[in-house]
Amino acid sequence: MNLFKSPGDNDVVSDKKIDGITFDFSGNLGTKIGSKGGFGNFTVEFVNKDFAIRNANPAIYQAPRQRFGDAKSQNFYFFGNIEVPLSDNLKFYSHPGFSQRNTNAYAWTRSADADGNIPEVYPNGFNPIQDTSITDFTFDNGLKFKVADWDIDFYNAFGSNRFTYQINNTINATLGVNSPTSFNAGGHSLLQNTTGFNASKQFDVLEGLNIAFGSEFRYEKFQIIKGEEASYAMYDVNGNIVTANTDPSLLVINPLSGDVRPGGSQGFPGYSQEVGKSRNNFAAYIDTELDITKKWMVSIAGRFENYNDFGSTLNGKFATRYSFTPQFAFRGSVSTGFRAPSLAQKYYSLQFTNFQGGNLVTIQLASNDSELAKAVGIPQLKQETSLNGSAGFTFNTRKFTATVDGYYIKVKDRIVLTGNFTQEDDAIGQILIDNHIDQAQFFTNAIDTRTKGVDVILSYNENIGKGKLTATLAGNYNDMEITAVHTSDKLKGKEEIYLSPRERGFILASAPKTKINLNLNYKINKFNANLQLVRFDKVTLLGYGGADDFQIYNPKVTTDISFGYEFTKNLSLTIGSKNLFNRYPTLQRAHVSDGNTESGGIFDPVQMGFSGRQAFARFNFKF
Repeated sequence: MNLFKSPGDNDVVSDKKIDGITFDFSGNLGTKIGSKGGFGNFTVEFVNKDFAIRNANPAIYQAPRQRFGDAKSQNFYFFGNIEVPLSDNLKFYSHPGFSQRNTNAYAWTRSADADGNIPEVYPNGFNPIQDTSITDFTFDNGLKFKVADWDIDFYNAFGSNRFTYQINNTINATLGVNSPTSFNAGGHSLLQNTTGFNASKQFDVLEGLNIAFGSEFRYEKFQIIKGEEASYAMYDVNGNIVTANTDPSLLVINPLSGDVRPGGSQGFPGYSQEVGKSRNNFAAYIDTELDITKKWMVSIAGRFENYNDFGSTLNGKFATRYSFTPQFAFRGSVSTGFRAPSLAQKYYSLQFTNFQGGNLVTIQLASNDSELAKAVGIPQLKQETSLNGSAGFTFNTRKFTATVDGYYIKVKDRIVLTGNFTQEDDAIGQILIDNHIDQAQFFTNAIDTRTKGVDVILSYNENIGKGKLTATLAGNYNDMEITAVHTSDKLKGKEEIYLSPRERGFILASAPKTKINLNLNYKINKFNANLQLVRFDKVTLLGYGGADDFQIYNPKVTTDISFGYEFTKNLSLTIGSKNLFNRYPTLQRAHVSDGNTESGGIFDPVQMGFSGRQAFARFNFKF
């Protein structure tokens, strides 16, 4: 549960002094199967969490999202691990899994006189609720056996995800008082099935050679589930769907403002198109590891993949490790990598009609395979490629260990969503006019990035009295830069639309300069205490007001503490607090009234979170 306390100047308010109450129950059962070493291990977990609201104080200023905070959720998880010997040389294994997650999150507030509100239905305005349902299912099965001293693993792995939206406490303002207040807005789903095998064997070459190879075939399917019509449609005064050809005099007007009322379910418009796309790919790899001497190891690996929708890729890796002494070793690696465009990035499509600046506009997020994307010269998506290098050392004594690794990552052709191109664009404006599209944006391989950094982990343990103290210090320094923005031939010179300063800010903020974590654990007999300090570095984001609309989140340190006691071997209790001193991200006073934060609240959910202090008690029982 979150224990709320105002930071001191009453800038933040909550519904209650204690909110976000969370109940988490998990159980694990292990059992033997048969008499030949078979087993089953099963875990279930149930999590129920209430809202944690962190609003701006309305006496000082109004946030555009008055119900800003953590969502309410109810989650159920089940996972299994089963292994059964079928014979002396054959084992069957299975990893079933299922989860169901239901979440209620508040969208931005609609005031009583807002164009998206009908006062007869919501006299004081309303806060739309996004009720999401997420279902995940996995079912992995395989056989392990030996063939001519090769260890073989033959498997089939199935996984699916379904994500749907029910928008409650809302309205389609163009339907007036006759509008429903709850809408099925549709959703999306992804299915994957992978069949493959792995084989490995050790050879008596020099100090030892291990070879592994394998291949797999994967099928995946992506779907967009269409919502009910009223969740996305805009209607005229006669109840007909508004199109680009609708007579403006028939549009539904808010008499208070004189502006046209927006269509669709407020808070989240439904999906207006149904999409079903699939693809498959074949992959094969080989991985070798050779101990040239007892001190020196080298590894060489390669992987080939072929996708039926964008082609083939071949990547490799070289790694080495040399032990100068039993305590000190150097390691390094260099590799190439790739990330295939996801089916969502390639086929996601969304179109809706809105009213902006006194004009009716049709906004299109065009799928990469659409005729519009082809017409404006957006190329087919291809894989993101990378060059990766790392080097470092490890040092280990009985009490002290240290690992230091530097890394370099160069990514080419990262996929981003462009900004909005309009009919006024001198390059493709006429194409949009011809297609009756006012604004359009696209997924495209647009940017290159380069990241350099260092990871350091230091650990020390010492006996103090009858107890043992373990201290771990982990730090990271990271420097990311955007090295290039690539446009299509037709859109040369449009780099600021391809990647706006605001989107640049979000990409760079995803990799803060530093993060430092100090953990101290002391255990004596049946008692243990744990203290963790985490320093989050400065983050700079941009609001909607342009390149100078900076949102600065200053460095913060959070403190977590816990105490545990083992009453018996089967019974223990842990109590503690996360973010003990109730640290919050920097309040964005200058931006909130304009709704310029991405979240619509008084700060964004940067790395440290935004819910403040949390107290917990954890009870463990074994039988």
